Amino acid sequence: MAIVLGVVLLLCVGGSLSAYLLLKDDVGEVVEATQTRVVVPETLNGRPKATDADLQGKLDASMAGMRKALPRATSSVGQAYGKKRADGQYEELILVQAVSNVTLDPQKALDEALRGLQGAGIQADGLTPVDPGPLGGHARCGDNKVGQVEMAICVWMDRGSFGLITYYFHSAADLQRELVAIRGAVQQRA
Repeated sequence: MAIVLGVVLLLCVGGSLSAYLLLKDDVGEVVEATQTRVVVPETLNGRPKATDADLQGKLDASMAGMRKALPRATSSVGQAYGKKRADGQYEELILVQAVSNVTLDPQKALDEALRGLQGAGIQADGLTPVDPGPLGGHARCGDNKVGQVEMAICVWMDRGSFGLITYYFHSAADLQRELVAIRGAVQQRA
């Protein structure tokens, strides 16, 4: 009887220990994800915040849709950055849209987000996987065109955030070179 009890105890403890060892990384990542926030930096790789009210209004409307799609989001960013020329137009225009939101399956969530972007008229199927940098997760970049306007798009998704960066009149290669720095300025972990 003592041997049977010992085997049952060993199996219970061993099973719990095995489960802990298998799940501890996932638990740690989820805890880290709950501590993720997105913020609005004053400048973005040397670009000041854009001050155009019409542009900000469009970003605000887009962010309302993103927050509606992700109702558990704990923070959000919708900001344009660029240098204004004498004629009032922006050069080096970058739009950043991001939310902090705990996601258990970032790859699946990214695929769903990309389908949503396609529904909004963005050619998300041409985005290819790229190195997401030290914050991890998944990232994709690609060239896009809306009407006659060419732009680059990069998206990222990890267990704690989702972000979309649009760089007007530049290629995906240009944006990909800045992705890690831009993401590092916007995404913070406590």
